[in-house]
Amino acid sequence: MGRNMCLNIRFTRDSTSLVDDCNNNEKEFSLPEDITWDKLIPFLKNNGFIPNVSPNDVVWVLMNDKNWEMLSYFTKFDKTLIFKDSFCKVKDFKHFHLKYYSTRFKRGEQVFIDNSCSDYMLWHDGGATELELCDVSQTEKEQWKKNYLSPS
Repeated sequence: MGRNMCLNIRFTRDSTSLVDDCNNNEKEFSLPEDITWDKLIPFLKNNGFIPNVSPNDVVWVLMNDKNWEMLSYFTKFDKTLIFKDSFCKVKDFKHFHLKYYSTRFKRGEQVFIDNSCSDYMLWHDGGATELELCDVSQTEKEQWKKNYLSPS
């Protein structure tokens, strides 16, 4: 009879406020060995690791121990976008960090910059869906292009 194996994975997260700085933002969890990316955020929420941040319109990005973005979680929509699902599994890593974005707009700026301020790169690399959730206008994207691509 097979046994259900468990993974011990350490999670850390950014602080969301000065009060949150007083809390321990690091925890080790025992997870089922076969846990999938789509089950990870609900697990962390149910175990109190992802705090409720008013007005519930923030973004959490899960980074692995190689500093790769694995998924993003939009609290307003309770929606998770998985980035690296096709070639690695949760069990491939021993540590994850949740990076905090206080607004969808701030996450949108980072996504746009990470994709070389290029709509083509967003489409090609799969960032377009995430940017749509960030509610960023074309005018804002044009301003970011000027700010980040203009010679100093």
